[in-house]
Amino acid sequence: MNPRRDRILDVRGLRVDYPVAGGRTVRAVDGIDFAIDRGQTLALVGESGCGKSSVARAVMRLETPSAGEIRLEGTDLASLNAAALKARRHRFQMIFQDPISSLNPRRRVRDILAAPLRVNGRLDAQAPARIAAALEQVGIDPAGALERYPHEFSGGQCQRISIARALILEPTLLVCDEPVSALDVSVRAQVLNVLNELRASLGLAMLFISHDLAVVRNVADRLAVMYLGAICEAGPADTVFASPAHPYTVALMSAVPQAEPGRTTQRIPLTGEMPSPIDLPSGCRFRSRCPAAQERCAHEAPAPRELAAGHVVACHFPYALRSKPSAASIPLEEAHA
Repeated sequence: MNPRRDRILDVRGLRVDYPVAGGRTVRAVDGIDFAIDRGQTLALVGESGCGKSSVARAVMRLETPSAGEIRLEGTDLASLNAAALKARRHRFQMIFQDPISSLNPRRRVRDILAAPLRVNGRLDAQAPARIAAALEQVGIDPAGALERYPHEFSGGQCQRISIARALILEPTLLVCDEPVSALDVSVRAQVLNVLNELRASLGLAMLFISHDLAVVRNVADRLAVMYLGAICEAGPADTVFASPAHPYTVALMSAVPQAEPGRTTQRIPLTGEMPSPIDLPSGCRFRSRCPAAQERCAHEAPAPRELAAGHVVACHFPYALRSKPSAASIPLEEAHA
């Protein structure tokens, strides 16, 4: 990390538990750590059910964390009462997965963007100019949009309006939960470009939740891979994509289509189903699906270790860092460190 950059979000020991029938508990998020600096995007990836959306909801305080700290610009959001939290809400905003259902169909765009200002006591004489500026920032002409309803726009345009609504309060952190998964492939790149441009021009910190590594590759500075509530690998995005070290990361990477002509990657399918978070496996939580699991994996949970600057993996037998074009094609049993 560049020490001159501002730390916007610092999450330590975050845990999210949900009670279930029979007095049992699902640990959706199990004591994870991560941080995001100003102007930086951290992508949190993993299969459905891994806990990444629970992380997003906890950071937004839509869920109350069971344990841990969520420090936004030095203030622990997890410890704030309702009044103090409301006073800080304008500093962190969320962009949801479905752009159409996240907008009130009975309100014109002008009213949709004015709502956050009204709730936060900022609906003043400058509000019309702020609303117009927010639309212009996301590439929508205010003159042709302010009096229209959400159903009059395409999905991509609705997501741009959602982004404008998030920007209207001038936040420092955007939490994006699968923000392009509901969009046509043809417009995904446009929305991702908007997010990248806003991050660069406004110095935003972004937590980007996704299951799609092809999408993540276009937006992430740092990458964290999540499995069954825990982060199994994290590091600079370029490093993790070039040299994935955890067997789970390698399997996910092998499924990403290759855009380079002539380059192929051996597909490493994940066998079996993800275990229930109610009854986690002993030792390494990935061992029941890992082709390289050994006896040690059944008894000892792997501690995170740093393989290179900022590149951390929680695995007893990580892939060796190699410069070959396809790290995902290295047989696991030959790559043990």
